[in-house]
Amino acid sequence: MSDKVVLKRLMDDARRSLSGADEALERFVEDHRVGEVLDSTRAAEYCGLATGTLYNLASRREGPVQHKHGRKTVYYPVDLDVYLFSRVQLILVDAA
Repeated sequence: MSDKVVLKRLMDDARRSLSGADEALERFVEDHRVGEVLDSTRAAEYCGLATGTLYNLASRREGPVQHKHGRKTVYYPVDLDVYLFSRVQLILVDAA
């Protein structure tokens, strides 16, 4: 099972407030916060946002989790995925 599928399931469980889901989600994110980091431009492209929009979200503390590496602001792909999945809303369609 791919990491994105596992992340989606953990986020769904956390939304439904299942017991232990928040802790499982946090452990998953921490375990996958390794490897390549993206600068603001590449992170905005990854999310399908304009760079300015990403900066505005960061200034209001509404965007994805960001990290400082020296004087650079960077993003881990797993944090961007969590942000994107959190923005998805379930739309129920009446089957009548």
